[in-house]
Amino acid sequence: MGPTEAPDHQTKRTAPSRADSSVSTQSRAERLLAEYLRAWGLRDPAAIAQWTRAWVERSGVGEPSATGSQDPLISAYRAGMSAAINDFDSWLQQLARTVVKGEKVPASTVGLTAFELRSLIDNYPQAMFQSEALPRPMLDQLRRADRDVVPSVQHSQMQPQELAVALEPWQWQWWRGLASSSTHAVLNLCGISPWAGSRLLLAILTLVTTLAGAWVFEQAQPADGSVVANIISVGLFMTLFVWIAFSFWMATAGFLRRLRVPREAPQPLGAPKPSSEKLRGRTAILLPIYNESPSRVFAGLRAIYESLQATGHAASFDFFVLSDTTNPDVWLAEEWTWARLIQVFNGPSQVYYRHRTKNTSRKAGNIADFCQRWGAGYDYMIVLDADSVMSGATLVEMARAMDDDPQLGILQAPPVPVNRLSLFARCQQFAARVYGPVFLEGFAWWSHTDGNYYGHNAILRVDAFLKHCRLPILSGSGAMGGEILSHDFVEAALMRRAGYKVRVAQDMQGSYEECPPTLIDFAQRDQRWCQGNMQHLRLIFAGDIHPMSRLHLGMGAMSYLTSPLWMVSILWSCLAFVGCGSWLGFGPATVADAAMVSAPVEQSTAWMWGGGLFAATMALLLLPKLWGYLALVADPTSRAACGGAAKAGCSVLIETVISTLVAPIMMVFHSTFVTCTFMGRKVSWSAQQRDEQGLRFAAALAAHWKQMVGGLVAAVLTFVLAPAIFLWMLPILIGLILAVPLSMLLSSVRVGQALASRRLLSTPDETVVPRVLQRHRHLLALPTPRELADPRGMFFRVLADPAFLALHRSILQSTGDCQSAEPEKLRLAERQLLAGGPARVSVENRKAVLADADALRDLHFFAWTSTRTNSSE
Repeated sequence: MGPTEAPDHQTKRTAPSRADSSVSTQSRAERLLAEYLRAWGLRDPAAIAQWTRAWVERSGVGEPSATGSQDPLISAYRAGMSAAINDFDSWLQQLARTVVKGEKVPASTVGLTAFELRSLIDNYPQAMFQSEALPRPMLDQLRRADRDVVPSVQHSQMQPQELAVALEPWQWQWWRGLASSSTHAVLNLCGISPWAGSRLLLAILTLVTTLAGAWVFEQAQPADGSVVANIISVGLFMTLFVWIAFSFWMATAGFLRRLRVPREAPQPLGAPKPSSEKLRGRTAILLPIYNESPSRVFAGLRAIYESLQATGHAASFDFFVLSDTTNPDVWLAEEWTWARLIQVFNGPSQVYYRHRTKNTSRKAGNIADFCQRWGAGYDYMIVLDADSVMSGATLVEMARAMDDDPQLGILQAPPVPVNRLSLFARCQQFAARVYGPVFLEGFAWWSHTDGNYYGHNAILRVDAFLKHCRLPILSGSGAMGGEILSHDFVEAALMRRAGYKVRVAQDMQGSYEECPPTLIDFAQRDQRWCQGNMQHLRLIFAGDIHPMSRLHLGMGAMSYLTSPLWMVSILWSCLAFVGCGSWLGFGPATVADAAMVSAPVEQSTAWMWGGGLFAATMALLLLPKLWGYLALVADPTSRAACGGAAKAGCSVLIETVISTLVAPIMMVFHSTFVTCTFMGRKVSWSAQQRDEQGLRFAAALAAHWKQMVGGLVAAVLTFVLAPAIFLWMLPILIGLILAVPLSMLLSSVRVGQALASRRLLSTPDETVVPRVLQRHRHLLALPTPRELADPRGMFFRVLADPAFLALHRSILQSTGDCQSAEPEKLRLAERQLLAGGPARVSVENRKAVLADADALRDLHFFAWTSTRTNSSE
């Protein structure tokens, strides 16, 4: 009997004798118990009759119940089911001992043995409940199924960092941080550091460009404006312009270096050595996941694993799937998919699975938990995201780089976005593949060993991470306090503070990720990142932080702060033109008044200065795109892969237009996120959208209607009150006004594919697909297994399938993550199950029961013996 079926115990008989009633009750109980044996995979009628008879006889069928009130059939069936479950538990333990030849059997072995057992029982029914003299094929298959869920725990502790002392709002001690940064900067500029020249040159170019822009901007200010207003305007302009200048010169340096690379032909960082040379260190590959699609996650893992096997170095790597999933059905689907993947691999798979019942500190806590449990067994760890894919050669190259340089603490392999089909995603992929290399080359030129960490697709030295990278807790309970959300920048700063190198391997290939498929998904991801980056403002002037780490933290914060600053700058300028100049100290109250008090020559001169500054600003923003395009054209292989110089040029134009329209939309989003963060509103962290589905009008309108209305109102007011600046504002206004249809267009897979068919927005990874991506796409295209596609859900399956139950309980026991369920929650789950089947059990009660191996066993028993369930199941 399945857990959604009720036993037929209410059929009436006419005055049966005690003997006849006993026989009838026994046969009916045996029929019900037979369903449980079939759920295990047994089909042999003789074996079914043998064991059901034994269990019913042990139940004392025919004897009156203790209370005399329970139906004899129910009593016999429940007692027989209890005996069956106990016998199966004992048999699994005996089988596991036979397989591993030891008395102390890991709980994980029991579960994996059970998961392999269904087909074996059907093939070898005579071996039922036998652990000795098993048929050789059955024993061999069980031994192949022998895997540990996790390795033996080797406890370590992450050492607390004193950085937390400097994080109190009233103890920021910014003067110490500023003095430390200034000292380091002076030493670098004096030649103490071998890469001081690049930083000095970049600083000079940025400063000169910013000062020149500020001088031109000041010349364009009204001659009769107040000094205070001019200072505010110029200061705001310099704050924004310095980042534009910095990015421009960094990209320009990267472009010049990339043009020089083919002539110099340098060896790439950590170039692979002959495959016969064994890696010295052991590496753990970590895959932290949170409510992700198990099919996608394990497809990526399998592609990486198989690529690593092809290198001949797979024995030096172990994989850890570290789940923080809170959705009960997804949690169970992860376990089922992991177990099936283990069955696919031949020999030791070295793929482990651990689920945390309490996801303390999110991803950072997930990784810290691994380090404290198993980190002592590994020299390095490679951290991936749920959508990461890396080639085996790249993983080996990263491990070799760590072997060769004991002072290398973090090596970041820049991930390239791939695999997406929507127009928005393909624009991101094209931009990253064409413009990204010049920025990365420029970044590596000045950062050298003071680089940064992106949180994934990177290798870290475990011992150094344990000793120096435990994150502090920020004081306060608002959005700027508590746990550090954007952990990667901070961990890089702590690693660098300890004296270890942090490098970005700009020349390393074979590192991939997926980007958000729609503009709304992109904004939602940025909302999570924004709060974390705003927290970094509290760390910039903390004591003993390397000056380059301070710069990285500041750049991360400014990537979001520039949006509200641009918005303030635009509003400030518009107010001066629409008649509010006297309020702000600009002088005349209206544009007409300004024309009366200013000579025509002065007016035209101001417009000339302003027009020249606008052109220069646009050049600084757009020229890096040209550098990326020229670097692409200079490489024959990449040029051909992108459709040739002409189509690559058209793609640059398409991407530039789209990014220009999207920029004001993201400006409003980021301004909102920053404002909410400073107001103390925390964001919720949910799983990212991985599937590509076109955006519907209702969803687009809900996300963008405020931007659309704001753009329309601003357009009307500007046209009526300040027509002189209407054309200047038009690029911003168009993006806001068209936010809804633009967002829908960008989410379209059909449009993205139409451009792809014409070789527009193409990337080299689309044209010549790397082998690991080919394998990944093949695995993603496979049909969803029947068990995962069951509409009744995985919670139904764990109650209905005794082998799956054994697997789940074994995983809990082997990882030591059992959490006792409150008795009231178990009773409530039973009542909900009885009222409407597994689907009626609440999410909270499911999670509580699934975290308790004994409570789940009790609910499994209850599901199989309950007298009525939801008939719709």
